[in-house]
Amino acid sequence: MPLHVLKSAFVTTDHRGQTLRRGKSQHLVESDLGPDLMDLCPDPSLAERHREA
Repeated sequence: MPLHVLKSAFVTTDHRGQTLRRGKSQHLVESDLGPDLMDLCPDPSLAERHREA
């Protein structure tokens, strides 16, 4: 996947540290990631700020 597509996507993880170390995601920085799945599932409103981006 091209990096510009990945950076424009809503990326949420189940293992944040691993996401930042492996595969294409290793080119992302912490601020490129959305909320963790464990936080997002019980509170979907956490994704709200990413909807218009």
